[in-house]
Amino acid sequence: MTNTIHAQNLSKSLDGHQILSDLNVTLFPGQVTAILGPNGAGKSTLLRCLGGLIAPDQGQVFLGDDDCTKMDPPQRARTIGFLPQTPDIAWAVDVTTLVGLGRIPYLGAFGASDIDHLATHNAIERCGLRDMATRDVTTLSGGERARVLIARVLAGQPQWMLVDEPMGGLDPGHRLDVIDLFCDFARAGGGVIITLHDLDSALRMADRIIVLSAGEIIADDKPLGALTPSVLSHAYGISAQVIAGPSGPIIDIMGRS
Repeated sequence: MTNTIHAQNLSKSLDGHQILSDLNVTLFPGQVTAILGPNGAGKSTLLRCLGGLIAPDQGQVFLGDDDCTKMDPPQRARTIGFLPQTPDIAWAVDVTTLVGLGRIPYLGAFGASDIDHLATHNAIERCGLRDMATRDVTTLSGGERARVLIARVLAGQPQWMLVDEPMGGLDPGHRLDVIDLFCDFARAGGGVIITLHDLDSALRMADRIIVLSAGEIIADDKPLGALTPSVLSHAYGISAQVIAGPSGPIIDIMGRS
């Protein structure tokens, strides 16, 4: 069973600057929740707090009944898969080896088991990486590396996927594939929390959108309820509205507000 993630009175400062201010939010499994907002709004900091990777200055984050920051790290890693915005690939390994690193929280004294190998194989298949499974990751394009890193998170079979700006470098076709992957994960009962700059991708995939501005939540609703002209103007300083496109709603940006 996948537990909720609940942030209570969450505040966080970095380098003397207030990044998050007294946030309260509960995230539910079975949904894709997109966190939007301009640069510096606090999206990445909120995501890291929700994943228990950094401790808030005030408030708490709970996974079910457990305080995320006090959980045993391997237990937390088995439950919450986190993909940072600019993950490092520090050495030349093949794709299968890198994806297999997602199994580290499960490894016992005898190394990878058949279950670990199967989970790695399934993640590679789900991300469409079969043809490059033996490739050196340092030879891959940025978009290909992004898919490999998503596969690494999937290999860990987490209940939650927390993903920070995963669309960078992806061509339109693979962007659609990744959106489908996150939606399928949520439909299977997992929870996805994803930060995005691409408003149209958020409209396509999200069940719920949270908009941050200056460390505060200014909208939290279903996509059409969250991305109103007034919210878009407040958050981004743009004159824009959601309109009906040929394959679903899209953002029509008229200019600066």
